Amino acid sequence: MIRLTSHLFANLSVPANEVWEVVADFGSMRQWWPAGLLSRIEIEGAGIGMVRALHTTIGTVVRERLEALDPDEHRIELSIHGDLPVGIANYTATGFVTATGPDTCRLDWTGRYEVPNRSAERAAREFVEGTYSTMFRGIREFVTKHGGPACTGPRER
Repeated sequence: MIRLTSHLFANLSVPANEVWEVVADFGSMRQWWPAGLLSRIEIEGAGIGMVRALHTTIGTVVRERLEALDPDEHRIELSIHGDLPVGIANYTATGFVTATGPDTCRLDWTGRYEVPNRSAERAAREFVEGTYSTMFRGIREFVTKHGGPACTGPRER
């Protein structure tokens, strides 16, 4: 297996606490994820260890488990269990929200995962980084609609 890391970030013209509230509410993804991509989300449990089963409109189910949530550091960690898309295995991710000013912040998302061989690397990176871009777009649209201005990302580091 080949170990990969993908990292993207977005700068947002919204206070860090507002973005953190969206990111940290693990069960509320349906509110901010862009329309048309998920048919439903099922939540199992509460707090650390809870699982959200993301049912996509193309018929796949992605099961994300909340591994850590640190409100002081504005850090969230999750893993994906079960079947993963495009040959990805052992996926974990860490997200950080960092204040860059009184009304601005940066959202960083880093995923660590494995693929079986080099020929699977490109599709896996495109899938993971495309998912992060979609997430940033959804959060940007949600905070814009609910009082915050726009996001300038995503950007790769």
